[in-house]
Amino acid sequence: SMLRFLCKVKDEEILGPLIPSIKSCLTHRHSYVRKSAALCVFHIAKLHGEHLLPDGPDLIAEFLAAETDMAARRNAFLMLINENEQFAFEFLGQHIQEGITQFGDGFCLLVLELTRRVCRRDPTQKSRFVRVLFQMLSSNSAAVSYEAAWTLVS
Repeated sequence: SMLRFLCKVKDEEILGPLIPSIKSCLTHRHSYVRKSAALCVFHIAKLHGEHLLPDGPDLIAEFLAAETDMAARRNAFLMLINENEQFAFEFLGQHIQEGITQFGDGFCLLVLELTRRVCRRDPTQKSRFVRVLFQMLSSNSAAVSYEAAWTLVS
């Protein structure tokens, strides 16, 4: 709960000395701590960027590659799509063969958000995501299937 509270703190003087502890929580043995730590790193990077966490996206990309918990993976991917899209694309490219739907519904919805965001900026990029979208069409989740279909037709 302290990590969740730190997501709301905006003062650099309070957050600065806590950065090493927050980073160490990314490797904690309990998944709920890792999940909250990933979200905390995202909020700190969003507010203070390069000043407090210059290695934020790199740190989260490494975390995402090793993480097994769906919620923690979702929070880490949330940071990547907002802070460093290139790392998010690399992660998707490395794991597309395994099937993105195995990462959970929340993760799939983030991938769809990324797809829509990129396609709004540059409609020619839609072909880059076709394989992922077709994987999501066959998802067990009605929400993921619906959003994938909506993304394909829009």
